[in-house]
Amino acid sequence: MRSSINIIAALAFAALAIAACADPPPAAPPAAIAKGAPSIAPTQTPAPTHTATPSPTPTQTPAPTHTPTPSPSPAHTPTPSPTLTHAPATLANLASLGALSQLALGEFEACGLREDGRAVCVGFVSGEGADRTAAFSAVSSGRQYFCGLRDDGGASCWGDSRYCETCAPEGVFAALATGETHACALSADGEAVCWGRNEDGRATPSPGARFSAIDAGGAHSCGVGEFGNLICWGRNWEGEAEPNRGPFSALALGANQTCALRTNGAAFCQGNDSHGQASPPPAAFAQIAAGYRQTCGITPEGGLECWGIMPISDHSEKFASVSVGYGRTCALTAAGAPKCWPPGGESRQDPTNGAWLSNPVEMFPLPAGGVAVVNRRGYIETYPPDGGEPRIALDLTERTRCCYGETGMLSATLDPDFAQFPFIYIYWQTDADDPDADIFEGRVSRFPMTRGGEIDADGELVILRLPQTGGLHFGGAVRFGPDGMLHLGLGDKADADAPDEPSADLSTPAGKIIRIDVRGATESRPYRAPPDNPFVGDPDARPEIWA
Repeated sequence: MRSSINIIAALAFAALAIAACADPPPAAPPAAIAKGAPSIAPTQTPAPTHTATPSPTPTQTPAPTHTPTPSPSPAHTPTPSPTLTHAPATLANLASLGALSQLALGEFEACGLREDGRAVCVGFVSGEGADRTAAFSAVSSGRQYFCGLRDDGGASCWGDSRYCETCAPEGVFAALATGETHACALSADGEAVCWGRNEDGRATPSPGARFSAIDAGGAHSCGVGEFGNLICWGRNWEGEAEPNRGPFSALALGANQTCALRTNGAAFCQGNDSHGQASPPPAAFAQIAAGYRQTCGITPEGGLECWGIMPISDHSEKFASVSVGYGRTCALTAAGAPKCWPPGGESRQDPTNGAWLSNPVEMFPLPAGGVAVVNRRGYIETYPPDGGEPRIALDLTERTRCCYGETGMLSATLDPDFAQFPFIYIYWQTDADDPDADIFEGRVSRFPMTRGGEIDADGELVILRLPQTGGLHFGGAVRFGPDGMLHLGLGDKADADAPDEPSADLSTPAGKIIRIDVRGATESRPYRAPPDNPFVGDPDARPEIWA
């Protein structure tokens, strides 16, 4: 018994994967379980119809006031752009984009350029800020946003714009580069203009400098100056923004490394080298790309060499270009087809069929085969065992409070006797119906589920409700123990009414592992406290507390 408690405790307090995403519309009002109440939870009330309201957005860094002087735009035939899809970015639907001239990888999405200048994207990328009548000559990716250089020299950006990354200034540009949370462009006379997050000066170019090439990284930017030297600005904690003499002809910036190509094709790198991302092989390259802890180059013969967290050496075919994202590297063949390497090396079959997983917090096998993935934004995807396309089995995104702080759909588990009780139990947060109240609801809900993973969203039975505030310390995994009881780890802020230092206070479930019996749950009696819980009968303690 003690070992099972330790296992559950470890699961309950496992770190959550934190990823930025916008708050969704508010949802059902909270109904707290009262302190000192008997083990029977209050009667469930139906969730109201939800009305979307604007989500709070972080303060944005204003774009630079400098705007290059516009010049006449070249004539071009506009084509609809970009085409966006709302589906996981997989190897399969990347290949379905057709022949591409360029490919850019974000954290969970990918965008490419077709030969006609049309931008096409796959993954959970929005079209906010995109010019849908433009043709592009180049596309570049940040962490959760993309920018394209239009045929007329203007910049258009789309995707997540937490720091105003999609707020490209007006002007005519000759080049464009994107970093994690900021972007830079070069005017026709070589002057740099940057926008987006400007912490540590990453979006403040060196005054008066002129560049022939530019790139943006994690918290720094660099350009190749008039004499081929590197000029950098922004964070320089690990030497990634050190100026350096050339001559250099091209450069590529990752999260915390800077690499450049000398005129003879040799790669020079500086910055953090914890995974070898700043230690290039002794080879000549025609082009170079860098991402998170990974750097790659295309040799003059078209071979691919990558160094860093995922070393790759592929000379089996001729590659035209390479793009490095966050945990994935893709190269375009001479025919424009993408070939990708997932984390860990060579392409291979895996439970999610090569998909990018956006904000995953839980994965478990389905009774009929395949796997389900819980997404913190508020939905569950199922991946079939035959390698087919995934599908959304449950979508509560409009009701889920996510993802500032540690909120969202945090955990799910199947009934241990699924054949007789085909249910899934989910721990998640949902907004209060009062938009002015800084209180929302932590909830354990039960939904009917088929063996193949189909979940009935209308069949929700609320097992547990907890009022919550703020954005930190909610927990936690929900699991069935070997005794058939449902266990839930709760952080020390999981109860809005909890006193200071709640973990040591037995009058609140906050900061505890609770253990409840959900067998035979109904609206009027969604759970009971097992009689062998250690504090049953203590008038000053919550009977649901297990540890």
